[in-house]
Amino acid sequence: FALVVDVNTHDILARLEGHSAKVTSAAFRRDQQNIVVTISEDRRFLLFDISAGAVLYQSSIISLSAFSCLDVVQHHDCSWCAIGSSDGRVRVYDIGIPSCPLLHTIDVNSLTGLRQRPWMKPPAAASSSSEADRSPQGVKVIS
Repeated sequence: FALVVDVNTHDILARLEGHSAKVTSAAFRRDQQNIVVTISEDRRFLLFDISAGAVLYQSSIISLSAFSCLDVVQHHDCSWCAIGSSDGRVRVYDIGIPSCPLLHTIDVNSLTGLRQRPWMKPPAAASSSSEADRSPQGVKVIS
């Protein structure tokens, strides 16, 4: 589950339930602030109306790879969400339509004209510091 919290009062505004694993990211629609999209380690996305306390849409399992990022884009009267996964694919869904159809799948790894792929990890180099030593303390998206 995920909690929607008012940052000024610290009041819990909503408890978002429906994922079967840890929620890793959430984003609000810009045109309707009561609508929030969540992604999870269960490799699904859910669309919530926090005012009504309802799940508006629940996807099936979308990818064999874990989701790595989420963004919601508003363009004129259209609302889309882009979900990136660790396999290098970005899937774009129309969240302004109740069925949330898939509009595009972009395979970032196959884009031409790119000499370097900064999103891919370089080969592990011999080093005395561990990965835990290089990560910032207390960083967590949503638990």
